[in-house]
Amino acid sequence: MFDREAIERIRAMRRDWEAKELKAVWLATKPEFRAYFEMVGQLTSTGSGTGEALYVGRQRAGASFTELCNFFFQALGSDIAKSALYDVQRACWADVDSVLYGARPVNFVHDEILAEVREDIAHEQATEMGRLMREAANRFLPDVPMPEMKPALSRCWSKDAKSLRDAGGRLIVWEG
Repeated sequence: MFDREAIERIRAMRRDWEAKELKAVWLATKPEFRAYFEMVGQLTSTGSGTGEALYVGRQRAGASFTELCNFFFQALGSDIAKSALYDVQRACWADVDSVLYGARPVNFVHDEILAEVREDIAHEQATEMGRLMREAANRFLPDVPMPEMKPALSRCWSKDAKSLRDAGGRLIVWEG
């Protein structure tokens, strides 16, 4: 009869084996990551390393292998999102010719900009926010065409909010 500790060791061995199998399959479908992991491995060969964010030059020091693997793409995504937020804030507060002038960004959740907009021009304001976000991404990734943003209108924030349009293609409020 197995005791609990033996059962847990067997389960851990199985999880380890499954992880190795999944990694092998993933690397077979994405062979370019072998070179990426090799590069990060060289940077962290002493146990920790330093990486530099693309375009902005910000550095991440003292990073482990997994932290540095994450840093290179996470930093880029973060820089894109913050650049987009800056552009939207500027349009809302300082560009009197922008349809966004007078709208008020009130929250920034990961990669979403939440703003209070005028209901009578909410479609135009949300569309402009999406355009500015797309332009920010294209500044950082000019060779990676960004898809159209899918703004959503709602009276309260929800991760479930959907981009809904009427028969004429104008955004309408998602009611949840």
